[in-house]
Order: sequence, then C-alpha cells, then structure tokens
Amino acid sequence: MPGAAKYRLEFGSDPSGNGILNPVTRVVNGTVYVPTSETANHTRYWRVVPLDHAGNPGTPSPVHQYRKKWGTQTEPSAAVDPGNVAPVPTAGGPTLDTAEDMSLGDFELSWEPVPRASYYEVNLTDTGGTTILTCRTASTSATIIADYASGPNNVGALVGADDCLWNTTAAKRVRVGLDYEWSVRAADVAGSSTVSLASESDPADPLKSNWSEIRYVSVVAPNDAAPASVAVDLDLDALAADNPESTKGQPAPVLSWAASGMQTAGGEGEVVWSHAPSYEVIVYSDASRTAEVARYLTPSTRIRLTGVFADNTTTGEYVAVVQPVITSSWSLSQPRTIIGGQSNQSVEQFEWSKSSHALTGLTTTTRADGTVMLSWNPQSVTGLLDGGSRGYQIEIYKGGTKIGISKKIEAPFFVAQEPVTSNDTAFPSTATDKPLTPDTNYSFAVAPLDANGKPGKVSTSSSFSVGIAAPVPTGAEVAGGSVTLAWDSVPGAVSYSVQYRPVGAAWVPVSNIGSTSISVTGLAAGPYDWQVRASDSEGHNSAWSSLQRVDVGASSNAITLTDPMVMPLNDRVLRWDADVPGASRYQVQIATNAALTTGLKQYETIASEFALPDALNATQQYYWRVRALAEPVGSGNALKVLATSESSTFSVRSTPGKARHRQARCGRQGDYGVVDGSDRLCGGHGSARLLLGAVPRESH
Repeated sequence: MPGAAKYRLEFGSDPSGNGILNPVTRVVNGTVYVPTSETANHTRYWRVVPLDHAGNPGTPSPVHQYRKKWGTQTEPSAAVDPGNVAPVPTAGGPTLDTAEDMSLGDFELSWEPVPRASYYEVNLTDTGGTTILTCRTASTSATIIADYASGPNNVGALVGADDCLWNTTAAKRVRVGLDYEWSVRAADVAGSSTVSLASESDPADPLKSNWSEIRYVSVVAPNDAAPASVAVDLDLDALAADNPESTKGQPAPVLSWAASGMQTAGGEGEVVWSHAPSYEVIVYSDASRTAEVARYLTPSTRIRLTGVFADNTTTGEYVAVVQPVITSSWSLSQPRTIIGGQSNQSVEQFEWSKSSHALTGLTTTTRADGTVMLSWNPQSVTGLLDGGSRGYQIEIYKGGTKIGISKKIEAPFFVAQEPVTSNDTAFPSTATDKPLTPDTNYSFAVAPLDANGKPGKVSTSSSFSVGIAAPVPTGAEVAGGSVTLAWDSVPGAVSYSVQYRPVGAAWVPVSNIGSTSISVTGLAAGPYDWQVRASDSEGHNSAWSSLQRVDVGASSNAITLTDPMVMPLNDRVLRWDADVPGASRYQVQIATNAALTTGLKQYETIASEFALPDALNATQQYYWRVRALAEPVGSGNALKVLATSESSTFSVRSTPGKARHRQARCGRQGDYGVVDGSDRLCGGHGSARLLLGAVPRESH
C-alpha cells in the first residue's frame, strides 16, 4: 500500500463493528505472514492495518474470516470443507457379528496414515465396557507390549518408546475368549513442543482428529499345538513383507516369529509342552550385539516396536533377537527366567535400517514487495509412511555459515528471515525473527521432524538473494519547469532516494526522502530520466527501479509563429500563438543568421506579441524564434526554457524619400525616363517617371 512501511495484523475470535473484538496483534515488514506455530481448529477473524514510517496507522482493510480445519489434503487450503479428518482402520470388523478373529500371539490393530499426524492414540475396550487399554504410537499399528526399557547404549537411537495396550492388572489385559471394540485418532503437535511421545500427558493444546469408526475383534486361542522346542524361529520373510522398502522411513518395524514351547511337568512324570507365556525382544545398534538400545516384553509373537528409531544410514543396521521368558511381574526391571537357559536367544537376528525420506520441491519465490518465500513439499507427500511428524526444522545459511538458530516450525513454508529464539508455541507466533541483510548467496536447509521433534534427513536449497524491493514508479506529473515523481511504498523502507538527469547528462541525486513522491523544480525543457530506490532502517538499499522517462516543457509545435515574412511600414510587431503549461513569459530571439548566433538580440515579454524597439536594415534578412520561460528563475539560476518554437525569417520595408527629376534620353531627345527599381531607364516613348531617393540605413 502506498506510504506503508510495515503492517499490523489483528486476529480475534469475534468481529466488533468494523473491527475485531480484543484482537491479538503482530507487526510484519512484508505483505505475507506465515505462523510458525500450530493453529487450532477455529474460525478466526483478521484484518491488516498499514503503518507509515512513524508507526501511524492508515486505513484498515475490511475484516476477513477464515477457518482452520485439519483435513487430509496436502495443499495449504481447500476450496470446500474437506470434512472431519479421522484415521481409517484396516483391522477388525464393522460390527460385533463381523468381528475379526485374532489370536493373542498375532494381535495387531492397524490403520491408514493421516497427513500431519504427530502420533496416534488407540483405545481398546472389551464389549462389556470394563477394560480400557490405550496406546500412543507414531506408527500406524499397535501390538501388545507389556514393558519397555531403554538400553545402556541408547544414545538417541530410540526415543519415545513405551508399553502399549497393557494393564498391570491381569483381569484387565487382552484375554482369550473376549470381544473388543477399538478406535484410533490422530494428534498434531507443534514442532516447537518439547513433550516426548512417551509422555503420560499431552503437549499443550495438541490438535486432535476425530475418532475413527469403531471396529471389532475377537481374541481366540491359537489354532496350533504348542511346539515341542524351546528354540525361537524368527520369520525373516515376514520382516521383508511387513516392512517393504516404501516404509524404510517408518518410526519402528514390525517383527514376528514362530511360537516357542515350554516344558511343564505332567502327571506321573510326563513332560507336557505348552506355549511360552512371554518373549523378550532385545534391540542393538550393531551386528555384534554389544550396543544394546532397548528391550521390549510382550505376550505375543508379533510386535510393532514403539518409539521412533533414529536414521542409521551411516552407522550400521539395527539388530534384534528374541528369547522366550517367564515373568510373574511382567516388568523388565524384575528378574525373569529365560526358557531353555541363558543362551537361548534366537540363532538368527532381525536386521533393518531406518532412513527417513528427504523433503523435495524446495523453492524460493520473491514476491512483489521483496519478501522471499521458502517452501517445500509437505512430509505427507514425500514420506507419508515415515509416520508421525511434528513439522519441520529450518536453517538459513549465508555461504556456508548458519545464520541464527535451527528453528522448528509447523508449516511447509517460511518467510526468509534470520531465525531467532522466540515463543512460537501458540498462535499467532510472535514474529520476532529478524529480516535478512540484503545480499546474495543465501540458502536454506530443511528436515522433517519426527514424532519426538527430532529432525530427519536434511535437504538443502539452491542459493537465493534477499533485498529490499525496488520501488515501483507510479507516474510523473509535469507543471511548467517542475515535475512531481511518485512511486509505490516498499514494506520495511524508511526512506527513498531519487536520481534524475537530462537524457545523456550526469545524474542529479536527491536522498533521504521520507514520502513516496518528490517535486523537482527549475527544470529546463527536454526529456529526463529518473529512478528511485528504497532504504531500510539498517541502511541497506534496494536496487534502483526501472528507468523512467519524462518530458519537461512542450514541443516546438506548442509555439507557432504567425508574422508575415515582410513586415509592413505600419506594423512592425512579431506575433505568435502558444500553449505551454507553466510558462510565465516569452523570450524573443532575433539574429542575422539561421543559427541565431550572429547579432543576436533577446527580449522578454509576457504577451504573445512583441513590437520591435530597434531600427532594422531594409536590405537584411532576419531570423527569429520564441522561447517559453518558467518562473521563478531566481538570482543566479540558469534560464529555464519550457518550449522553443521553430525559427522563421522576416525583413522590413523602407520609408519613401523625396522625388527628383532627371532628364534622360530614351529613344529620342526630349523624352525623360525614371529609375523604376529594375534598373531600366525608360518607359514608353514620351513618358516620364519619378525617381525615388534612397533611405539611410537604420542602425542597430
């Protein structure tokens, strides 16, 4: 907006007249605002108030309304209501009559991923309503995990793991012979949140989706006999099938194995085999099984590990082994008996790598006001199956040096600024990031944040430039020898500089202009070039605007000479017609050569005619022209000419002298002739003519 240096945004939940009731305000330099914090599902009202260089408000925009709603779309906005988002279950039947049978060993609840979900909350309830089991996971399935313990070598390799669908009271656990109903919902957590996935409490004001439709499952006994072996046989084929290449960025894998047997004493010394009651899964970050990351305890032979594993593309694969155990406490902090002895870990081992997907589509866009927008494809496009995401980590670089902090933000776009420590945990974010110094060779690096807010694989942009936007000239208004130059305001600018010149001449600078126009006076007629640039509060200058051309004064056609070429005796007056705006008087130039340099005389008049005051030579051809002049000239100032006519010529007639007679023979004696101006001495026979005397020359 012309004259605006900054803009104040006002947000509120209720309109009030032409404004907003109790608005929360933020001031920005440009014409775009990107909240870096999470925005709740609310209807809000907002408007923009322009501020001049002194902070005085201008006319506010109309109040607008928008609605934030979490949907499944990947675009920033939707033309129509996307509906209420909720995960779609892929396990269980839609009614109790169609409940899916699951054994305790293969118990797994699963669902489709939801874009922008940080984690999922699962509720499992027996149909009698007496048991409610829960699970919080970044993955898209949940299995039964009785306990979890971080390993001695877990240095950031696994974060946010916990038990799942478990209760310490035996009667409230998942049991054979019961029917259950379950549902799941997604949660979106701000990138700046520091709350762990495994926290017992929610982060501040998380955004929650709707609960999914209810699905039903029936827990049944295993349909196979107990194996007569204590060995654990890992299902390595299922590892590849359950964790395809497309899911290499998922938070944690699904592991499964064949049930192990356990010997119990029967009657009369008989040996009876039964299913092992529980299994301990041990995870390492090295193939030699020396760097222990975690242990999980489960009654099942299928487990979706909880928590989020770190990318390990440069260190080695994760490894997991399984051993059957007997536990009375179902706690990894309490003693356990390994079925088959201390060395009865699985002979084989699970091996996998975690590699989150890098973000794609990194783009920089410079807006008309000079604001540079950074954007990229959302994580739901590049790695939807990577699981829970809290947003993005953005870093700004100048050359190879990082500027400011690594900032965690919510949306896949960011105004190019120097990130600083700011309270971006609530909407609207505080907008305390600093403008970048106008320069070139900037770049940005961005990474998706996992469910714990930990950055994944980094993508780096190509270089971009930042500067104050060059002002856009809006016109030049000429009035005589003055011209008013005008341009649009530039956000963030505190002053402007103009340079102008007659075409082909040196520039004339004018600096420290506090408005968006300037009047230049005392200009001579002719074409002029001009440009304008902006300066911010730090003294940085924008590029010059495009070169503009303006004509001062009028063309030669604006003054038309109307006098005859020969001036009669009784009317020695030069006349002209003129239409030159801003002209205050005219200058008449008279000379004896076409270039108007020899014998030049100059006269000024406010009229459009001029009576010659000096005597002129009747035998001389004169040249003349008229120039329109501007006021004021001022002492010592050069003459300012607004228009110059084409040159023309004139001559003057002489005054008659006394007649005298002279006798001349022209054919026969007695005839008299006269000098008739054509050097003939005779007329007809017997005629007589007057001889006119010569007129003395008039002096100049």
